[in-house]
Amino acid sequence: MADFIELANQLKAASTTKILDLVLEGAVLNNASDVHLEPQEKDLRIRYRIDGVLQEVAHIPRENYKNLLSRIKFLAKMDLNVREVSQEGRFGQTIKDKHYDFRCATLPVAYGENAVLRILEQEAKFYTLSELGFKKEIEEQICKVIKKPFGMILNTGPTGSGKTTTLYAILNELNKPNVKIITLEDPIEYKIEGIVQSQVDPIEGFGFAEGLKGALRADPDIIMIGEIRDSETANIALQAALTGHLVLSTFHANNSCAALVRLVEIGIKPYLLSGSINAVMAQRLVRKICPICKESFILEKRFVDYLKIKLPGVKIPSTLFKGKGCPSCSKTGYKGRIAIGEILIPNAEIEELLIQKAPLSEIVKKAHGAGFLSLEQDGLLKVISGITTFPEVFRVTRE
Repeated sequence: MADFIELANQLKAASTTKILDLVLEGAVLNNASDVHLEPQEKDLRIRYRIDGVLQEVAHIPRENYKNLLSRIKFLAKMDLNVREVSQEGRFGQTIKDKHYDFRCATLPVAYGENAVLRILEQEAKFYTLSELGFKKEIEEQICKVIKKPFGMILNTGPTGSGKTTTLYAILNELNKPNVKIITLEDPIEYKIEGIVQSQVDPIEGFGFAEGLKGALRADPDIIMIGEIRDSETANIALQAALTGHLVLSTFHANNSCAALVRLVEIGIKPYLLSGSINAVMAQRLVRKICPICKESFILEKRFVDYLKIKLPGVKIPSTLFKGKGCPSCSKTGYKGRIAIGEILIPNAEIEELLIQKAPLSEIVKKAHGAGFLSLEQDGLLKVISGITTFPEVFRVTRE
């Protein structure tokens, strides 16, 4: 963990080239996923997204930013003279003997151009399902549904909730010499040996729908679609799931029940969902309590009562844990993240509700009647296990 105060002092005295190197190295050392460069009226604010939350790192003079931005644009092969529209690009850099890709995006704002750099470690290890932190029952359900020879598995959640990481973990489980797997990604974040990976490019007319049509002609057993964004892609994917292919994809919805309703809302015929959806997952990433400054506290009665309602039949402890804040966690009280999740396996009753276009509340009620465990409930179980905290679970489940 790099010291932000020390980093800020180094940035004040550094050259343009050195500023960029320091900012990127500091981001890597702090396990940041993104670097935000934000021009203000009087200076440039630098922030890192660490464990899903933005943390302010430093402010540098505005006059340094023009040269810094020009260097980023040069490395990312952007047009240096274009400032009125957003641009995208990427470049690679080796830091501490590891190679990283930096995906860059600029946006015209009031005081110049905002820039965000997404950090991707090319040698990053792939997680197994058991390493993601899902509840044992959820992991077992995932392992069961991915063994089916055909059907669709959807993973839902907002950007940065770990959906793609989970799909990669599933693909690693499925990647066998006798199976052909094709992925359609935007962009290809990590290369996986033994899998055919295709980069879609909507600007060039090769979007997910066009890519999916082409992939189906290449005789795949399993297809992973980076994201279902429209009804055309969804319809083709569902038809593929019904005709002998296992289809994996991500989809933007608040939870697993809402994903089924949203598919109908974007124009999918309800009868197509019947028998084609093996499972719908939803997940979030919650920050874990820092192990260095972890301390216990007595649980207030109102929280005990709340837990008894939310987790019927579960023994509620009298004390919980939180992070006091220390240099190791930049005084946040948190270090690292773990997944919380839910998985809905549609039964005949839920499929009938979809055909009837029943409201979401009825589908949720039916799911809970079948023993469904929600995102919040999974998070609360991790709270009473001393892994995370109430505020953290509420932060990601009550968006």
